[in-house]
Amino acid sequence: MSVTSILADCALTTYATAKGELQAIAPGATWSDDSLQTAVERIINVSSEAISTYCGRLLHYGESIEKSVPPRGTSLRVTRTPLDTDETPTAALDGVSVGTLEIQDAALGLLYCAAGFGFSEDTQYILSADDMRPTTGHTSEPGIGSRDLAVTYTGGWITPVQAAATIPPGTRTLPWVIEEACILTVAYLWRLRNSGYVEFPDKNTVSGIIPDAAISLLRPYRVVE
Repeated sequence: MSVTSILADCALTTYATAKGELQAIAPGATWSDDSLQTAVERIINVSSEAISTYCGRLLHYGESIEKSVPPRGTSLRVTRTPLDTDETPTAALDGVSVGTLEIQDAALGLLYCAAGFGFSEDTQYILSADDMRPTTGHTSEPGIGSRDLAVTYTGGWITPVQAAATIPPGTRTLPWVIEEACILTVAYLWRLRNSGYVEFPDKNTVSGIIPDAAISLLRPYRVVE
């Protein structure tokens, strides 16, 4: 009987790839009937989510909505890169479109809006009632108070799981080093699982999850605020 896959959308490697790695670690395990598939796929999901958190962004391909305060100027950087240049990004300030957006740099996630994103300085003005009781107020221009800018766009890399899910199968774009970091993390958690979680974590692991070797591979892809 086939096992229903529980791989999440964010999974950075496939069960077959992880299985091949784990077979070398635990050759005595019963793999022929995929009895351990659910456990392995759960570890893949955990590893993938941990890597995404460490990198500070979503890595798999898909649509994102990022919310922030309106920035100064005409450029804005989003995190889910590379951007899909075949999809048109949009932005709205409190639900109202700010104008046409262009992709300035797909790899860096830079978006351009000639009209700007709605930021303006908080200016004061004087209200004078019968010229005797002046009071101070504020303009209601964009960029003041709690106004929110919502940017909708499509980006990220096509993972091996996403590529295999299309008919015919598509082409993966996820960097090999990111998948390898996921495989290393899966193998590390598998060893912990089989040792009863008594193995000491590497000194640089993130909450005891991502091992040193994987972190070295992931550093170039981390978003630094």
